[in-house]
Amino acid sequence: MYSTIVVPLDGSALSERAVPTALVLARRGSATLLLIHVRESAVRPAGALLLDSRFDDEAERHAQARVSSMADTIARESGLAAQAVFLDGEIAPTVQAYAAARGTDLIVMTTHGRGGISRLWLGSVADELVRRSTAPILLIRPDVEGAPDVSEPLFHRILVPLDGSPRAEEVLTHAAALGTPGHTEYLLLRVLAPRTSADLFPSVATMLAPDELARRLAGVHARADAYLAGVAASFREIGAQVTTHTALQAQAAREILEFAREQSVDLIALSTRVRSTTERLLIGSVADKVLRGTAGPVLVCGPRIEVAASSHLERASAAATAPRSTNPPGPPP
Repeated sequence: MYSTIVVPLDGSALSERAVPTALVLARRGSATLLLIHVRESAVRPAGALLLDSRFDDEAERHAQARVSSMADTIARESGLAAQAVFLDGEIAPTVQAYAAARGTDLIVMTTHGRGGISRLWLGSVADELVRRSTAPILLIRPDVEGAPDVSEPLFHRILVPLDGSPRAEEVLTHAAALGTPGHTEYLLLRVLAPRTSADLFPSVATMLAPDELARRLAGVHARADAYLAGVAASFREIGAQVTTHTALQAQAAREILEFAREQSVDLIALSTRVRSTTERLLIGSVADKVLRGTAGPVLVCGPRIEVAASSHLERASAAATAPRSTNPPGPPP
C-alpha cells in the first residue's frame, strides 16, 4: 500500500517515537522512509532579546546529526531505503510541499515534541499539516515515559466513523492498509445526530406523536444499519473481522470518543471535511474535536482533489491487493 512514508522530526526523543510505527509500515511494502527535519528561519519581533546565534546553530547541528544517524541505522539494520532530508522554511508548509512533490503515501508523526530553544514544535505543525496535507497523516501520541513498544500487528481494533458520504469513505482504504489480516478488528460507527424530530424529518413542522417518532427513528436506524452492512461486506471480502454500530447522539464527536474508550480501540481512522479544493485550511468540527479529545493514535485522511467514483468495496479491496512498490521515488521536481 505504501511506497513512500514521511516522518517529520525535530531532533528530540519525543518526535522520534513516530519512527518505530513508520518502520513497521515501511517493512510491509519495502517503502522508502524519509526522515525530514526543517530548520525554521528565526524571525524575532522588534524589541525581542537577541540571543547568541551560536546556541541555535549548535542545537541545529545536534538535531541534524541525530536524524542522519537514525536514517543510517535504519538503512543498515533493516535494508530499507531510509533517507535524512534537511530543508529550510516554514515547517508545516515545507513538509507538506516536499511530501506532495515526492508523492508521499503517508505521513507519520507525533503530536508534539520539543526543539530549538525549548519551543513547542510538533504540536502546531501537526495541527497545520492536518489542515493542509493531501496525504493521510498518522498521528502518534507519545508517552511521557518509557520507550515505544511497537510490534506486529500494530493495531488490533480500528474504529472508523462514517457519515454515509463518499468523502468519509475515503479513509477506508488506509484503515485497511494499517490493519493486519487475521488480527485486526474493524469497528464501523455511524452516529445519527438529530436534535429534534424536525431535524430528522425537515418536512415535519411540528413534533410527532411518540409512536410515530419511534417508528420513523426505527426506519432511520434501519437505513444506517443497512449502509454499514454494505461497507462491512467489503472488508469481509478481504478477510477482515468487522462489527457495525449505530448510535443516536446529538454530539457526534462525544459519541465517537466515548465509543472508542468503551471498546478499547487503539486507532481511530477518520476523514476530514473541507468546503472546496482551494480551502485546505478548513477541517470538519467533528474531526477536529476527535483529534483534540482522544489520547490514542489517529489516522486523518483529507479529501483528495478529485473524489474517485469507485465504491467502498472497490477501495477496500484495492488496499489488500495493490502491488507493493520496492523502488524509491525520484527526487522532487
